[in-house]
Amino acid sequence: MNLGNVLIADDHPFVLTFLRKLLEDHFETNKITTIRTLPELNKEVEKLGYNLYVLDLEFKEGNCYELIHIIRNEQKKAKVIVN
Repeated sequence: MNLGNVLIADDHPFVLTFLRKLLEDHFETNKITTIRTLPELNKEVEKLGYNLYVLDLEFKEGNCYELIHIIRNEQKKAKVIVN
């Protein structure tokens, strides 16, 4: 199964590496983007070019509740996983 374009956002480098490796080893994807900060995530979500979002709920700079709301309203078919 091809997951399409995947965005992984977490402020812990180990978690980013683990999730990326897990997806690469077990699923087909077009592209995997990793992000470590909330400001970077804000910019990337504006593009709305992902089929799957794997998001840490809490970042050092704040949380991503509003971004989840934007994704769900603007991309009805996109999946969001919160870790």
